[in-house]
Amino acid sequence: MNCASSTTEAEAMSVLDDGRNNALQDIFDTCPFVAPDPWDPEILNYIEVKYGFFNNCTVNERWAPITELRNGRVRILRAGSARKYECRARCVNYLDEEHIAFDPWKDIDDPNPFLCDFVQTECTSRKRTLSYIHMQIAEMRTKSVHSAFHPNVHIILIDSVASSQAIRALPRTVNFLTNAMGAVQFRKFNKVGANSRPNGFVMLFGKTTEPVMREMVDQEPIPADWTYSTYCRKYLDESVYIPVQYRNAGYK
Repeated sequence: MNCASSTTEAEAMSVLDDGRNNALQDIFDTCPFVAPDPWDPEILNYIEVKYGFFNNCTVNERWAPITELRNGRVRILRAGSARKYECRARCVNYLDEEHIAFDPWKDIDDPNPFLCDFVQTECTSRKRTLSYIHMQIAEMRTKSVHSAFHPNVHIILIDSVASSQAIRALPRTVNFLTNAMGAVQFRKFNKVGANSRPNGFVMLFGKTTEPVMREMVDQEPIPADWTYSTYCRKYLDESVYIPVQYRNAGYK
């Protein structure tokens, strides 16, 4: 049976093109970004506004460290307890992403402070051994050297903190950076990798190094742009690197 239609050939092609575009369109392209509210009522019951956690949280003494690192020196917190501990400590030094180096063990009564960012303590009493990794910022005093190079683009990265969480936990810091210093907060920067490195590649290179999993929206994974051999075994000079783009635009 033949059916008459008033649709022109141009209109038919337009409808066909729209259908093809919709078929190729990614689900995330149609999802408008709405800035999340850090103080959404659904989460207010789980946070304390001033400190970011409940004041009535009790510390489980069983898991609390028995040593304390302050000003580069280690001391025992339970020195007066019935259990007598013998403690030692050492620096843990960063070598690269996969390797660390340990300094020789020292008695915690050693008068020389630990001039490193990570200090491992180990305390033994009878058959019980407790170990803990303390952290500090060991500032190295260097001679002030005037440099003619003054960068005018700075990237301040707070690792392992969501954007909304930073606003809740560091409100004065975020307010100062954005309002007093004119900083731009990356509210649309999404976590697409397991840890810092894959997310850093996305931020600075615009390339994924891990598949983007989309089971929650019933979609197939998006394959990674770069393999391990690409980003760790080859020079990336020809790749688009955001800091270089800023430099080429005249920024320092």
